[in-house]
Amino acid sequence: MDFDHTFPALIARTLSELTGDERHVLRSAGLLDAFDPDLATQAAGLTHQSAARRLIERSMISEDPYAIWPYHLHGAIRAALRTADDHTEDQWTPADRHQAAERALAALGRQWQNARADTPVPSRALLVACLRQGLRLAADHHLDDLNWLADAAYAYAYTEDSVWEPVAPPAALHAPDANQQEPDTSADALAELLDAIARRQHQHRERTAGRLIKCWPRACCSARSLALPSTTAPRPTRTSDSPTTPCTACARSPTPAAGSAPLARGGLANLARIRGDFPTALAAILTLGWKGRHHSILGHIRWPHGDIDRVVAAFEAAWTEAEQHGAAGQRAVAQTLLALVTAFADPDRADEELALVSRDPVRVSSHCC
Repeated sequence: MDFDHTFPALIARTLSELTGDERHVLRSAGLLDAFDPDLATQAAGLTHQSAARRLIERSMISEDPYAIWPYHLHGAIRAALRTADDHTEDQWTPADRHQAAERALAALGRQWQNARADTPVPSRALLVACLRQGLRLAADHHLDDLNWLADAAYAYAYTEDSVWEPVAPPAALHAPDANQQEPDTSADALAELLDAIARRQHQHRERTAGRLIKCWPRACCSARSLALPSTTAPRPTRTSDSPTTPCTACARSPTPAAGSAPLARGGLANLARIRGDFPTALAAILTLGWKGRHHSILGHIRWPHGDIDRVVAAFEAAWTEAEQHGAAGQRAVAQTLLALVTAFADPDRADEELALVSRDPVRVSSHCC
């Protein structure tokens, strides 16, 4: 290769040596952190993979055979693709790049949704990888259709077992004056929301509550994302000096759709309980149903009042409902709470409840509590 040129000029020369379809796939793949032939083909809007297959044989394409998407372009090449003046007839305009970003985001969503449909427990690594690429694409190109991202964010935080993997929100949100900065886009806000949830046990709870409140209005792009802060806010406000503020913010937000409404209302009921507004919490229980953990929340309301018999009855009802619905995690939580409560009134029964817990070990994720 002739190196008597600047790097962008070398990229432009390389582009001129490719076929039209290969150039189109290369520019589309350059929008992604990593890709496979199918993802690159869908991002390019083509119906055949031949161009992508030829492209990955080129020396400019790096390969990691153990990655979810094994192929990637070096950052310098990706940057040069955005700025190189290649003088080809099919050189992209900003509108072309935006449309390719929309196709790439949709393709990522289809990969995650197909994996979720094919297996009862889809790969968490794929979920996190799709979130990372999707959030970056949506933020960099100011994309508005975030429906699958919101669903994936909900799965990341509540229908899986942990929330410790970072999803790399924009660096500006972690600057020293991040408290004064607002997310620029809905994708930025959704990334900040997920980071606040993931880091809630690594920073002061009042800081977590503040971050949730700040990013909520822009992050609530669907019913799923509406449920995220309202079900998370009770935890950081348990030790906050002013739990009323998060509760007020939650109450002002739009009402989630049916699928997420019980969890969101359960979060509001917990907030009311924590701030001592027991009448509001009790009234909210009537609207929760099983999905909103109504019996469990009722038990938590009765518990600080020392009404042991009614607390036991509530947690027994929670156990029975969990058993009826095959919710092993919730059943284990209810069983453990029964052991705790009965220890204050009937130690012998508490021993029996603990024995039952030990004989029925299950994996319990944080959203069961």
